[in-house]
Amino acid sequence: MEAYVILGFLFGFPLLIGGLFRVNTSHLFVSILAAEILERYFADEAILVLTPFISSEIVLSYVGFAMLILPVILTGIFLHGSLSRAKTLLHLVPFILSGIVFSAFAAPILPEAIQAEIASVPVGDILLDSAQFIVGVTVLLQLFALWFLTKSKKESKKKH
Repeated sequence: MEAYVILGFLFGFPLLIGGLFRVNTSHLFVSILAAEILERYFADEAILVLTPFISSEIVLSYVGFAMLILPVILTGIFLHGSLSRAKTLLHLVPFILSGIVFSAFAAPILPEAIQAEIASVPVGDILLDSAQFIVGVTVLLQLFALWFLTKSKKESKKKH
């Protein structure tokens, strides 16, 4: 049961931020990707900097997760309202895809005990085992949506 709550949070977090703050899914998705890059390259340094101030190993084990979640929250705050109320429902599928990518990034960096809990359920096991595939497919889907579903403002061909 606990695994489903954790997975629900991981999948639902971008949906919650996107819907609550009405953030454009492209912005939200880019913030998730940027957060993953920050976590990948700077989590160890952040832990080194925080170790003198935080003596709890448990708290330090969540530094990478905090680095993943913070840019998404800040994107929600700073880009609040970048999506109109009318279009929020249309962005439901991209929000869900963003949740899948966020989950694929977050699950492997959580502490071992939580990863074991997640792996104890079928959905969590698939998420942990095929995170790279999930991210790759979702990034391609987001790119296709960006390329083919975004209207460009073309110059008018009318003569004045």
